Amino acid sequence: MSGMDASREAWDTDYAMRGRRWARGHCRMPSFHPHERVLDAGCGDGKGLASLACNGDPSNMAGARCPEVVAFDFSRSAIGICAHRFSQNEKVHLLTADAARMPFRAASFDAVLLFHLIGHASRRPRSEICEEVQRVVRRGGYVYLRVFSRADFRAGRGEEIEEMTFLRGDGTFTHYFLPEEIAALFPQLTLISIEHVPWILRVKGDRFQREEIHAVLRA
Repeated sequence: MSGMDASREAWDTDYAMRGRRWARGHCRMPSFHPHERVLDAGCGDGKGLASLACNGDPSNMAGARCPEVVAFDFSRSAIGICAHRFSQNEKVHLLTADAARMPFRAASFDAVLLFHLIGHASRRPRSEICEEVQRVVRRGGYVYLRVFSRADFRAGRGEEIEEMTFLRGDGTFTHYFLPEEIAALFPQLTLISIEHVPWILRVKGDRFQREEIHAVLRA
C-alpha cells in the first residue's frame, strides 16, 4: 500500500468511526459573490463548507446568497457526512477526488480554499497538490490557505516521518510549517498576506498553545 493510500484509509476509517471529527460551529471565511465559483479542496466533514455554503450567514443555509461551491475529499466517509449535511443546498456540489489529480479544467475557479489539506500530505503529494491548485484557479483568482505552524503544541509529537511531519497513532500525520515554505510551494502565485493565528486550547483545566498560519495568494 502506498503512503497516500495508507493516509486515505486512515482518514476514511476515522470519519467512518467518529463521524464529524472537527469542532462544531462556523469558521471564519472570506465573503464571496453569488456568481463566483469556489473550490473547497479537502473539505473533510464540512466544517469550512458550512460557513461557505451560507456565505457567513447561518440563516442562509439553503444557499440563496452563496457562491457556487465545488467541494471534494479523498475520503468517501467524509463526503458521505457532507452529503447528509448539505443535501438541501443546490449550489453545493460534492465529489470524491484526489487533490493531487483534480478532475477539473484549468482556470475553473475564482477561488480555492486549502484549509488543512497540504499539511496532511507528504512532501511529493504536497507539491503535486499545490501544482494542481495553481492550474485550476483562474488568473486574478485567490487561494486561501490554512496550515498548522511549528509553534503549535502538537509539533514534535508522534513519529517524525519527514522533516517536521509527524505520524499519529491513528495513522494520520501532520506537517508543521514555517511561513517561508508557503511561497515556495506556489511559485506561480503572488503572496498577498500571511499571518500567524495563535489561540489557547483548554482541556480539563490544562492550557495548550495552538497556532495556524493563514495566507492569501493571488493568481
